[in-house]
Amino acid sequence: MTTQEDPLDNDEIDRAVSELSAAHAKSQADYDDSIRTIAAGAVAVTASLVAALEVAAWSGGLAMGFSIAALSAILLSHWTSQRDSDARMKRVWAADREGIQGGSWERATTTLHAAAGLCVIAAGVALLVFVTSHT
Repeated sequence: MTTQEDPLDNDEIDRAVSELSAAHAKSQADYDDSIRTIAAGAVAVTASLVAALEVAAWSGGLAMGFSIAALSAILLSHWTSQRDSDARMKRVWAADREGIQGGSWERATTTLHAAAGLCVIAAGVALLVFVTSHT
């Protein structure tokens, strides 16, 4: 094991790249799948209810808008996540231990994930208002 001052050897670099890649990919895929499924489901449920109730109230439109915003944020976060992975790999190869911990791409991805999560919650609230006010 190396100390903070010791340079990384090639085995440590390879191991760090593999571990970062695997952990990041799994976390990203799990979160993205969850948000996509929930948001797409909210769009489908809202559209079905609008068709069944034959009314498109502001709350139904809001639910669809928030759901689409969540899907958009997740799609954009996929791009920022890829940039984050690329930046981390470059830092690993440069033996930049502090830079491996993250940077602006990681913050952007985290912000987009938070925004997507909040949009899903807002879509759920709007959907609840829509259903309760029209049934």
